[in-house]
Amino acid sequence: MGDWLKWALVTVVQFVIGKRFYVAAGRALRNGSTNMDVLVVVGTTACYVYSVYALLYGAISGFWSPTYFETSAMLITFVLLGEYLETLATGKTSDAIRKLVELTPVPTRFCRSEMRYTTGKCGGVIGQREIDALLIQPGDVLKVPGAKVPVDGVVTWGSNHVNKSMVTGESVLVLKEVNSVVIGGTINLHGSCHDPKSN
Repeated sequence: MGDWLKWALVTVVQFVIGKRFYVAAGRALRNGSTNMDVLVVVGTTACYVYSVYALLYGAISGFWSPTYFETSAMLITFVLLGEYLETLATGKTSDAIRKLVELTPVPTRFCRSEMRYTTGKCGGVIGQREIDALLIQPGDVLKVPGAKVPVDGVVTWGSNHVNKSMVTGESVLVLKEVNSVVIGGTINLHGSCHDPKSN
C-alpha cells in the first residue's frame, strides 16, 4: 500500500476514530493531570507527525525515509479494543454480583433480640412479623421455616438439613442442629424449623 494512501486512511483513524483520546487528554491537561489518554495522544501524534514530515520531505527532496502511519493506527486500534474487552468483562462481573445478591432472601419472620428461647419456644414473645432482610440487626432471633437463610448466624433451636450448594458448591445436604453455624443464602430443607440468630 502506498504511503499516500496510508496517510489518507490513517488520518481518518487518528482524528475521527481517535478523537475521543484528544478530547479526554485535553480535559486531563486542563485539570493539571495526565492519564492514559495523554499517553496515547502523545505516542500516536508523534508517529503521525513524523510520518507526514517524512512523506512530504521525500516528495520534495527525493530522499524517502520510512513512515510509521500503521503504528499510529495500530496503537489506537489496540487501545480501543482493550477498552471494549474491559467493558465486556465489567458487564459480566456486574451480572455475577447481581446474581450473588439475588441469592440473599428478602423477607423472613423473626423474633426481636430481647426475646429468648425457653424449652424450644420463644420466651416473652411480643409478636412475629415479616421484615426485609436488610432490616435485620445483630442479635435478632430469626425464624426460618423451609426458606433461604437470610443472614449468617447460629442455630438456637431445632434441627434441619441445609442446602449449601449455592454458597460452597456442596451437593450433599448438611444437618444443622443447635449451635451449628449457618450461612446466609443457603436453603433450609427437610425437617423441623430451625432458628438462626444473626451475628
